[in-house]
Amino acid sequence: MTATQSPVQREILYDSGLVSWERIRARNENAWIQQIKFLDWWLFLVTDEAGRNYRDCSSEEDCYRIIEEVFPVTSLVGNRKNGAIEVAQAAAKMTI
Repeated sequence: MTATQSPVQREILYDSGLVSWERIRARNENAWIQQIKFLDWWLFLVTDEAGRNYRDCSSEEDCYRIIEEVFPVTSLVGNRKNGAIEVAQAAAKMTI
């Protein structure tokens, strides 16, 4: 980690054997990326501090960019829809 990088701020909101839900601070200090994992399926979406839709995303492309800055692999294996990115069969795709 360089002097200009800060550690990733991550909060685990729920964790069980089947489902995991975390939120990760995006590079934009007002945005959070919600990462929901269910077995081999992941969903990434952008929210504000309170968990509401992130209003600074003026388009779906803005939301995709925020997610891909923190999780670059989603640009290769993710399915984009309505401002969120879904990765199905994540374990198989993450070995690329």
